[in-house]
Amino acid sequence: MKKKEESIKIPLFMISTSGLENMNNQINSEATNEIFEVMSYNGTENTNEKMWDSIFSIIAEARQNELEVIAILNGEHNSFNAYCENYLLENIVEANAQHADILLGHVCDFTYAVPIAKNRFWIDRFTSSDFFIIYRKLYDRILSISDGGDESAFDILSRLTANKMTLFPFVLEDIATQKNQNKFGANKGRGKIKLAIYDKMINKYLV
Repeated sequence: MKKKEESIKIPLFMISTSGLENMNNQINSEATNEIFEVMSYNGTENTNEKMWDSIFSIIAEARQNELEVIAILNGEHNSFNAYCENYLLENIVEANAQHADILLGHVCDFTYAVPIAKNRFWIDRFTSSDFFIIYRKLYDRILSISDGGDESAFDILSRLTANKMTLFPFVLEDIATQKNQNKFGANKGRGKIKLAIYDKMINKYLV
């Protein structure tokens, strides 16, 4: 990895319903401490209505602090995958060069995907993500919508830009807890299943 990329630390904002202690446990590892600089905690009820309020507040702070790129961790997780440090930083840089506005490190479901790099896909509308990157060029469009109304926060993000990408493999370990199954239903793991099929086809026919 290039030295320039090694020096990057991504500002990380976390949305949690269970308090700071649990969120601290998520980042208490050598891998995540190397990648992220925790900027703030944003604890709120994790519903569609409140989710947009959280994202809006985070982006307002990011723009005020002139942050070029931020990461948002949505909910409670076991940990990031051990391989994610170089993998994530390289893809953040490369996705930016391909004009991405959003880069997902995890996605629950989507409709279509197009491979644009070995571990990176363009996707259309997506239903939810537990971890995602937002680039500065999308900030103003997000801040133009102060009230998300009844629309899902991720539906809003999906329609704000066509420049959406996801990584596969994901950077988060699988956390198919009962809580998440209840929240997202059967669609929780569909994104992983679909991308695994795409990935298999790419490795067989294109690599």
